[in-house]
Amino acid sequence: MNNIGEIIKELAIEAVEQQKPVAAVIGRIKEEHRLIVETEQKMIIDEEFMIVPERYKNTDWREGERVALLRCDGGQMFILLDKV
Repeated sequence: MNNIGEIIKELAIEAVEQQKPVAAVIGRIKEEHRLIVETEQKMIIDEEFMIVPERYKNTDWREGERVALLRCDGGQMFILLDKV
């Protein structure tokens, strides 16, 4: 019975998280040639799931650089804000 309670609790937490329109996320560049970021929560974000401002489109990224992102649409898309 306790297990069912934990499952319901986890589902409720996930539902609340997905309703948040925006959240700040910090990550590190994982690959230089293709913009891939690994967040502090160990989520891997490929550039196809990021909105990248024009000023960063031709930037030479270095592996390990820290960046700030905004998570949008319940985590489906991310906006690259800046290097940190």
